[in-house]
Amino acid sequence: MNLTPKSQPKEDAMPNDTLNDDQRTHIYTLKNGATLSILDVPAKIDLHEPDFQAYTVDVARRLSVAGLAFEAQNPNPEVRQIMNYAELAPLPAPSPVSLEIRRALLARKLRPADLARKLGVAPSAVARWLDPSYYQHSTATLTKIAEALESELEIHFKLRAS
Repeated sequence: MNLTPKSQPKEDAMPNDTLNDDQRTHIYTLKNGATLSILDVPAKIDLHEPDFQAYTVDVARRLSVAGLAFEAQNPNPEVRQIMNYAELAPLPAPSPVSLEIRRALLARKLRPADLARKLGVAPSAVARWLDPSYYQHSTATLTKIAEALESELEIHFKLRAS
C-alpha cells in the first residue's frame, strides 16, 4: 500500500509561522490500482517546505487503520472510494498494560532494544508488547518484564460504576 499525499497549504497561512495547522487529502493506492481518498486530514505543515507534513500519533494510527481496512476489503481495480477524515472509525482506547510497560522503560531510561536483550527475545516481541492496540499480555510475560526492569508487578481490579 502506498500513501501518496495530494495537498496544498491554506492560502491564509501566516508567512512568519514555521508550522501551521492545515487539512490535507491523502490517497492510498493499492497494488491493483484501487484508491481510497481521505479528505480533511488534520496535519501540521512547514510553510518553508510545503511538502513536509507531520501528524499526531492518533491521526497517523487512524490513517493506517483506514488504509489496512480498505486493503482487507480487497476491492477491484476500478474502486475509487472517497471519505472524510471525520468519518473514520474511532480508535480503541490504548492498552493500559502497554502504556505501563512504556512508562517503566522510560523510568529506567531503557530502550525497547535493551529490554529485548535483557529478556533474550526478539525486538519485535517487545514492539508487540508496547503496541497500544495489543491486549494479550500474559502474566508470565509481565512477570519476566518486571524482573528485567527491576520492578514489582501489581495487578489491580477496579469496580465498574453500575
